[in-house]
Amino acid sequence: MDWGKGTKVPHFIQSATNQETLWLAGLFSEWNDLRTCTITTREANETVSAVHHRMPVILDTAEEDEWLTGHEGPNIGGASQLRHHPVGRFGIADVGAGLIELLD
Repeated sequence: MDWGKGTKVPHFIQSATNQETLWLAGLFSEWNDLRTCTITTREANETVSAVHHRMPVILDTAEEDEWLTGHEGPNIGGASQLRHHPVGRFGIADVGAGLIELLD
């Protein structure tokens, strides 16, 4: 689909395997009374690169413990197998299963 330059199209993204939950690598920090967190990203793999040039670091079962114990490697999250399809635009107040239906 040609959406035109600069046009963003939302996508429904899910695991292409039987893994129900996508575990994202992130960082948490607390300083005085301020708590912050971030989701780490990496270069997109072949299952996502058509949508965007980067993606969250999505951990498989073996990588979850590696991440939590600080022994992550440079390719952590690179083997994530995802599938996606475009969906219609939606707003913050929109709810329901229709939000993930394939856009014609």
